[in-house]
Amino acid sequence: MAARKSGAARSSVRKGATVAFDALLAVAADYYWEQDAHHRFTVWRPTSAHGDAVDAGALLGRTSPEACPAPGDDPQYWVTHRARLEAREAFRDVMHTLPGRDGRSRHLSLSGAPAFDPAGELLGYRGIARDADALVRLDKLLELEGALVRALGEADDLASALPLVLKLTCEHGGFTAGACWTIDEQTGLLRLRGSYGPGTESFALAAGAFVPDWLESDPVWLADAAGRREKPDAWRSTLVVPLTMAGSPIGALELGTAEQASPEPRFVQVLRSVAVQLGHLHARTAAAERLRESESRFASTMALAAIGIAHVDDDGRFIYVNPQLCAMLGYSESELLARTVKDISHPEDVDTTRELSARLRSGAIASFKAEKRYLRKDGSVVWAGLTIAVKRARDGRKLYDISIVEDISARKEAEQRIQYLANHDALTGLPNRARFTQVLAEASEAARRNRRRFAVLFVDLDRFKIINDSMGHEAGDSMLRAVAARLRGCVRASDVVARLGGDEFVIMLNDVGEPSIAGKVAANVLNALADPVSIQGQDCTVSASIGICLHPDGDQEDQAVLRNADMAMYLAKQSGKNGYRLYVNELNVLAAERAAVEEQLHAAIEREEYAVLYDARIDAATSDVVAFDAHVRWTSPELEAVPAHKLARAAEAAGLLVPLNRKVLRAACEACAAWQRAGMPAVRVAVGVAAGQVTDHAFFTEVREALLTTGLDARLLELDMTEDVLLYDAARAARTLTLLKSLGVKVAVEAFGTGKASFADLQRFPLDALRLHESRVANIALDLEKQRHAEGVIALGRALGLEIVATGVAAADAEFLRANGCTALAGPVAPRFLTAADCAAVVRERS
Repeated sequence: MAARKSGAARSSVRKGATVAFDALLAVAADYYWEQDAHHRFTVWRPTSAHGDAVDAGALLGRTSPEACPAPGDDPQYWVTHRARLEAREAFRDVMHTLPGRDGRSRHLSLSGAPAFDPAGELLGYRGIARDADALVRLDKLLELEGALVRALGEADDLASALPLVLKLTCEHGGFTAGACWTIDEQTGLLRLRGSYGPGTESFALAAGAFVPDWLESDPVWLADAAGRREKPDAWRSTLVVPLTMAGSPIGALELGTAEQASPEPRFVQVLRSVAVQLGHLHARTAAAERLRESESRFASTMALAAIGIAHVDDDGRFIYVNPQLCAMLGYSESELLARTVKDISHPEDVDTTRELSARLRSGAIASFKAEKRYLRKDGSVVWAGLTIAVKRARDGRKLYDISIVEDISARKEAEQRIQYLANHDALTGLPNRARFTQVLAEASEAARRNRRRFAVLFVDLDRFKIINDSMGHEAGDSMLRAVAARLRGCVRASDVVARLGGDEFVIMLNDVGEPSIAGKVAANVLNALADPVSIQGQDCTVSASIGICLHPDGDQEDQAVLRNADMAMYLAKQSGKNGYRLYVNELNVLAAERAAVEEQLHAAIEREEYAVLYDARIDAATSDVVAFDAHVRWTSPELEAVPAHKLARAAEAAGLLVPLNRKVLRAACEACAAWQRAGMPAVRVAVGVAAGQVTDHAFFTEVREALLTTGLDARLLELDMTEDVLLYDAARAARTLTLLKSLGVKVAVEAFGTGKASFADLQRFPLDALRLHESRVANIALDLEKQRHAEGVIALGRALGLEIVATGVAAADAEFLRANGCTALAGPVAPRFLTAADCAAVVRERS
């Protein structure tokens, strides 16, 4: 019994809710609608305000895309809406264009939400629709107003503005045609200024008629214009909007239509505003015609018409502003007239024109030009170019200031950008060489004045060229940006980091008391650069050579600071790279030697004033010669013999290492081929190559041509490369070495253990041998740390099936290396510095 009462109660509540809902819909200003699970309209209830203005029959049973065209013919409009529905999302204010019962399309804004049954299954959508015709018309009116403002702003005179103004107003308001009349100042008669639409050619017959009584100060709607003798036959009704100046009509904008329907008040308001601007434009045109005799005054009038104009009283308050100035500053006319120049000036530019304005008012100057910043209504900054003069009465009294205002923001931004680019590196954003030169001069003056020292660190990247040449300029640019960021992270905010160009950077440390401070910063830079940089999916590493110069220091000139830091950097690079040196006066001698060596080296390579010598490599077990390592020595006529390692560094610094290596390769192939033709046992010749060569596409061709030209068996050529090639653009290097291996050429990694190459790096390459660097071999019999290192490299080589060659081996260290598995030895333990002829004799003696 209780259950039946409860059910009855619930039924009663539901019925009450339904009645209440229906009652609510009966007085609602919005439509109510429902859709089924397939998004088809199943319910459409009219509103109390609009009744059944929408043709529900054309809507029910259809989806929104089926019943309504997409606004603006946007093909994605219903796709986006469908996606919302499929996602079971609520939506708001989706515009629909629905057919009306009167045949006119109606715009409605629909909002809805999904409805589900107790099991969670979608029943469909329910929602409301709000009449949006007024909003759509308002949007179109705003669009029309904007288009008319642009048309008038771009027009030079009334004749050029009218065709577009009449076309836009007729099309928007549904008028058949339109015309514009002005009153001739001389005759007082109407004069046709322009027309648009069919039948308006008959207006020409009306020229010269007296001003009719329908030309009032306010717009006039003539529902029946049959009495107008000059109207086209197709016109039934006419809208006349007066063109005014100072409140008096000077002409009219006239629009005609065959339909008898009064225009919307807002449309008439827009036309009234346009008519006022046409009146001003007509007045300016008439003034320009009157001033045609004076070219300068004519040009001034045109300039005034094209940019912002303001009249300002003695208190700085605007008493007149034109539309261009309003648009420039983002204020309406009434808002600007309620403000002063100070109110809209940038805080830092409030007093920019104070002195010039005082001179202008006193009569000391007739006008002046200035540039200052204003604040737009939204708070943004606009740069303005001002031309200001005084308007005076006939008795000399000052009436107001006339200001011509031009928006020069774009020019100012361009100037600032040009100034920035003139002083900064475009790639890294750091100060460039020109800016650093200025900073250096300022720092030198401040150091002398305050009796303080600063330091300049010249930073040159090591092996950057390998990345740039092998991986491309984009990779090089990425590395330079990363280096710039790390350098900035190593210094204080008061210090300066600049890029001089290429891979050269410079750091200025202000207020440096002791040289050790600059040394600590240099060490921090080296540590910061040690971490790899991920570029194009590869971990790339660069190091740096750093030269340090303190200033003031001794009798050093200001201009010499950077040069001396560069000199110290070069010596750091010569000392093995990845380090730093402090400049002292003695470095001038070393720099002179460096310049002399590089200058003579260029000529020596061209004239081939060098010798290719060979060091024998012996079998660790039998002491038989198994190979010869080729290297180059240069004996300068002016200098003493330059050792191979110093020659290589000088050649690398001068950019000559690669061409020098090519010549050594050809000479070594010729010598080895000659040994074989002379019947000498098969021994290999080993040639060193730079990492940049291995990643060069042309390197494989160069090696193959050297073998073909000399007739050398490829199995007797060994190419020795440093660990660098394992770390930079390894993929390209691996491809090149694989091609060389297919010819039979042997490949070895020399100086292994001095860099950061790992077991994984070695596995990627088709190698035949590892060469222990002499720094890891010298005195190894007495050095436990070196022994452990050698044992590790030997074990690694065995795991990969590689020969292990120890270089720089003295007799005292040979036994340890033999006992621990080295396969070949080179250095003092074997014959060295042999000519090609000497090599043949050595092999015969040991055979």
